Parts: sequence; C-alpha cells; structure tokens
Amino acid sequence: MAGPGRFAALTIQNLPVFVSSFPILGTDGLLGWDLLRQFVVVIDYPNQRLTLKKSKPDSTLNANLLGGSKPMLLLPGPAKANLLLQLDTGDNGSLCLSPLGSTKIGSYQTGRRLGFSKAIGQSLRIRWEKYAKDLTVDVYGKSQRFKRTLFFDADSDIGMFKRDGMIGGGAFRKGTLTLDAPNHHYDYVPE
Repeated sequence: MAGPGRFAALTIQNLPVFVSSFPILGTDGLLGWDLLRQFVVVIDYPNQRLTLKKSKPDSTLNANLLGGSKPMLLLPGPAKANLLLQLDTGDNGSLCLSPLGSTKIGSYQTGRRLGFSKAIGQSLRIRWEKYAKDLTVDVYGKSQRFKRTLFFDADSDIGMFKRDGMIGGGAFRKGTLTLDAPNHHYDYVPE
C-alpha cells in the first residue's frame, strides 16, 4: 500500500506502508529510518517529543552520522579510536560491541551473565553473555558510563561500514538527540 503521508507541515508522497495489528501495547506503529533519514529528527527524551524538520545543506557540520539503511554514530572510544555504533532508539540505553569494537576500547574487565533477549518477530533467546564491566564512552562531549557492555558474537557490516557495536537510545535519555542525515551530522545536548 502506498500513498501520501502527512506529519504536521511535512508531506511525503508515495510512502509505502504496512498495515497490521501491532503486538506491542501502547504502540500505534513504527517510523523507519528509510523515512526519518530524509529529515532532521529531534528526539527530546525528557519531554518525550519527536520533531521532524526539513534539513538545510550545511557544509560546516562535522560528518559524524554515517550509514544509509541504519543510523551509525561516530564516537570517540575510550582508547582514542573512533567507534562506529549503530543507533537503536528503541533500546533502553545499553551498549554492545562487536569483536572489532572490543579491540578499540583499551583494557577492560569482563564478566558473564545469563541473558534473555527478544526482538519483534523473534523467539525468546537464553544464553550466557560476556560483557565488559564499567566502560565509559564519550557521547558527543559527555561521558557515559555503561555498567555492562555486552559483546556480539561476530562482526557485521552495515552497508559499506563495519559496525563496531550498537548504542541504545536510552544513552541519550537525559537530553536531546538531533539526527540530520542529509548533512551526515548528529548532536546531543544533555539537559
């Protein structure tokens, strides 16, 4: 099904949509990155507000938002090596690292825990998970401490980029995250 989509003063033509009863209580639907990357997306976490605006070309902005099919944030890692982290706005704030990403964070202590995970359309998964203890990452000028940083079993490519890991939207819950995909830029302003 395709048709025009209207979001306040923004109109999107020929927007493909999928209509279904959604299994998550309190959720009316999902907006994907294929739509959102066309705009400046402002997520005001403390006020639980999402704003979409038209992007204006600005060559002075730092290119720290990469990826085409998924948003990828470029962050300075603890060992001074840049981390390319996929943003998962639906996650509560965790940080997960790939084998490649784990080589960029310097020394760390590890632990193990029994983990449970379930994603939309997937069955419950139970397994032992390895994690780094008390890791600090600089998120746009603000140090974020993660008590348990989980490790993926394998590296994965997102388009032409090798993902170092994933960061949850909850890491930004104390401020406003702005994603300007047309200008390849993100910004985070703590409250």
